[in-house]
Amino acid sequence: MPLNDHDKPFVAATVSFLDERPVEIDERLFENLRALNAMPFAAIVMPFPGYGKLVKAKYDKMEVMARATRLVTGVSGVYELSLRDIVWSHAMGQAVIHSVLGTIFSSSIDAVQILLDQKSMKADQRSLFTDTLRDIVAIGMAEMLKQINPEWKSRIRFTDRTISVNWSDESEHFESQFGLKLADRLSRKLYRSQISSPVGAETVLTNAGFDDSMMDVTRIITNMDRRIIDNFKRNTGLPEPRDPETE
Repeated sequence: MPLNDHDKPFVAATVSFLDERPVEIDERLFENLRALNAMPFAAIVMPFPGYGKLVKAKYDKMEVMARATRLVTGVSGVYELSLRDIVWSHAMGQAVIHSVLGTIFSSSIDAVQILLDQKSMKADQRSLFTDTLRDIVAIGMAEMLKQINPEWKSRIRFTDRTISVNWSDESEHFESQFGLKLADRLSRKLYRSQISSPVGAETVLTNAGFDDSMMDVTRIITNMDRRIIDNFKRNTGLPEPRDPETE
């Protein structure tokens, strides 16, 4: 995950399926995605001059809020992830939200099953992230639904209770899911395209027939979500912390 101005880009990719997921496919990535009516989506982080300072300032401020929250309430919160995990979770959260949003344009959704590739996190951090991701999907969808056709809103039939989140290494069944292999191949292909192709990853997706399937989430990662501040103030009764010194 990029932490500094000159780090390479990062791509978090998802592949969404309605109903049953595929068991086996051949090596033709985009042909298989189209044949399966799969919906790929990728969130990309593109470091820029000043990126590292902004990310560090945001993380430092979140650490201040984390300590204050624990002192006042005795409860840990969303701030407890490492800086690298925060970058990853923002990118993955946006990819999942847009995958769900893309689905409702053509179908109703009664439940959402999210399977994440295994990641080196402690058990409590994994639990925190899955809870956070579930909230991101529910809250993010609510925000997006304010801006879309009312007809599509009726297709959202799931709630936070019908959003399941699992990790691939929790069982052999999850580990064997072929959707994970598709998402991994997609992220690798898009990453290589972004750093070596003259047209870039988004054009590669568009040329393969997948429009609006990539989002640059760099600003989401560098900017503090106002809802986090408001939630901190509501839970602790404390004022917003001053921005840490980053010079």
